[in-house]
Amino acid sequence: MSVAVQVKDAQNNLASKDKEIKTAWLKASNFLKSSTKDVFKVMELSGEYAKITFEDIDELFPVTNLIKLVKQAYSTLVWQDIAVSTTKWFHQATVFSFKRDEKSAKEFARATMGSMWDIQKIAKWVDKFKIIAVSSVFLTRISILGGASYFAKSAERAYLEGYEIYKLDPNKQKNKLHHQIIKVINNIAKSLIGAIVIANAAFSFIAPMPLLLMIGTTIIGTNILNGFYKKD
Repeated sequence: MSVAVQVKDAQNNLASKDKEIKTAWLKASNFLKSSTKDVFKVMELSGEYAKITFEDIDELFPVTNLIKLVKQAYSTLVWQDIAVSTTKWFHQATVFSFKRDEKSAKEFARATMGSMWDIQKIAKWVDKFKIIAVSSVFLTRISILGGASYFAKSAERAYLEGYEIYKLDPNKQKNKLHHQIIKVINNIAKSLIGAIVIANAAFSFIAPMPLLLMIGTTIIGTNILNGFYKKD
């Protein structure tokens, strides 16, 4: 009996040595490696917070110019977004053409909404850098359509992720519960971005900087936490 116990202990010790050690530093490294857009956003938000906190900071460090450069770099990543959403749209269109069921129809609709959001970002990018003359009427309409699509897609995700919370056991699935809550908050914040885009295009509404900073910080913070949970 004692021999069996010793063998089992030895196996457990070997397994524990072979087990991968995960730290917050490793998770941060993975985040920085895989989340270029979020890294740019962190830099932009940090600059905006610095401008609010220190009014004369530009005299010590050109924060305004840094924010401008970061925004320009960030805006070029829209081409990656449109490439991803386009290929995903064609994938879902192909799946829907074969299956013709409710699930594939919903996924196709979601992919279409994602593409509309990225198309409006491309239109704004082209207009901003004066590559092609974009009609103001077209820009307004595509912004409203893109904002509405992003709002609807994010709101639906928030609802679906929230619904999953009720299926979880708080005592046995704490990590899963926390992860679901983070995803709900993330999608609520994203839906607010869609609503702001609609209001800006339709009514020339300019969202106050503190509100944008709060939403942006919420999205970035939950993106980081979401990435950490995925790697657990």
